[in-house]
Amino acid sequence: MSEMSVDCASILCAHPNSHFVPPLPNEDVLQQHALPRHPISLPERTLAFPGLSPKKLHQVSRMTTYIRRLLDHLGISPSETYIVDVGAGQGYLCRSLNSLLHCPNILALDSDADQSSGARARDQNFRSTDILHKTIHITPHSLLKAVDQWIPPNNNNAKVLLVALHACGSLTIDTLRAFIASQANNSRWSFIATIVVGCCYNLLNPTDFPLCKTIDFAAQASLTAPGNPLPPSAYHLAAQSPPQWSLPSFELSVRKVVWRALISPLLEGVRTEETRPFIPPSEYTSYVKERDTKTPLPRRNLQTISAPRPQINSVNGVGTPDTDIGDTGTSLAHQRLGRLPNSAYTSWKGFIDAVEERLGVSLGLDTTLAGESLPRYTSTSASSIPIGSSSSQQPTRLDSSPNDTDNANLKNINTHPSSQLAKSLAHLHITRCKLGPVIESVILKDRIAWVREELGLDLELEEGVSPVKLSESDDVDSSLGKQDLKQDKQPKWDASLVNLFDQAQGSPRNVAIVVVPGWLGVGALEKEREREVDDVEKEEKE
Repeated sequence: MSEMSVDCASILCAHPNSHFVPPLPNEDVLQQHALPRHPISLPERTLAFPGLSPKKLHQVSRMTTYIRRLLDHLGISPSETYIVDVGAGQGYLCRSLNSLLHCPNILALDSDADQSSGARARDQNFRSTDILHKTIHITPHSLLKAVDQWIPPNNNNAKVLLVALHACGSLTIDTLRAFIASQANNSRWSFIATIVVGCCYNLLNPTDFPLCKTIDFAAQASLTAPGNPLPPSAYHLAAQSPPQWSLPSFELSVRKVVWRALISPLLEGVRTEETRPFIPPSEYTSYVKERDTKTPLPRRNLQTISAPRPQINSVNGVGTPDTDIGDTGTSLAHQRLGRLPNSAYTSWKGFIDAVEERLGVSLGLDTTLAGESLPRYTSTSASSIPIGSSSSQQPTRLDSSPNDTDNANLKNINTHPSSQLAKSLAHLHITRCKLGPVIESVILKDRIAWVREELGLDLELEEGVSPVKLSESDDVDSSLGKQDLKQDKQPKWDASLVNLFDQAQGSPRNVAIVVVPGWLGVGALEKEREREVDDVEKEEKE
């Protein structure tokens, strides 16, 4: 394993709470394995849905446009298409498809009865009466069964489009499993394509990464040693998005991590209690209702709760054999501390007061040493800390014994937001954030490679782009009934990653897994869209 590999793996394991700061590589090294995230060109469509945030409007609008163009290229009228929205939530996409594309056959599936009930109420307000909302525990089997029960019995050739806009955790995988499993069925309906956008990697079932049997993408990107799993905190880092790093909310999020990390050694003696096991998102509502509690419990990943403290082995002089690098931010003490309000982070004294009140203990810190001015933690300020200087120091271990006067002074010096330790921890956390796009890219590459494996397609992918393309001289057939001449040259399906949304519009999870008939090809579909957008822009200029 190269030195770069050791650095990246160490960064993933070295949560700031551990006070272990390994040598940090430069940003170019971190980004070389990240997928490009610039969104595809699509004509923008204005939606008039009151109450929707700009982010959700952007997502629903572009997903609706993408579906419309896909159906056009498949030669299928929206009125003849059966659309299944998995994880439909409040039904915004369903209502957009119903009102703008005039799709009369829409099945909205969700595992949360409250979400389905709210969606029905909104349907009435928009007079969207063609949408059937159904609450089920979503698995590949139950999804296919729900579709089979929904399709009218007298319809023997129903064309079904499977979509999911931000399918939480393993719901993305289960949706794709249903699509793959349906290929073996000789039923009266069939899937014509699927478009799935995932999210919430921290809620993945532990068995759902990695999925690809032939390529270890995590090792390929130098995130782990071959055959080793990603550490639990990596799934949280995968949610990081570069366009968000310039926002004030990012500085606040870094402050939260650093300040909690500073007091982490002082929490080791805090009384803790056991937490519940992993609850899949699809079972969360029923779990809360069974407990008869009015306070919803946080959903956590099984790996996050049960994972032991990670180990770093000595390679190329980095770390020591079986070095315990400490708390990864998921200790029972931190879980008991829970989420503090943003107001708790406006001053160091206010933060310590909030922690002591929540835990019912005294940390014995002199908060006046922090001063009135707070340091700024930004993605650019972290780069001013020299690589290999403060970041390469050995971890600082604090003994919180109140009987040692010298140690109490050291505790106060190290444990405040302007200390060198705080700066090093901020640098570490921001560097870990910059690994987020690489981690998400690894997860996405693994998923698309797995889908292509299951569909019997070539795995030689370049940045997630499918090798199956129609040349620009080929005409895209506008009828499924006239594709016979192409079927002997193309596989049945084509699968690829498509940057459907714009991260700059507040959509960090902007990549869709798209599967279309092989005779069409995702690559050819993208070329057609680019030409369409160019034509629209020319018309506007004229």
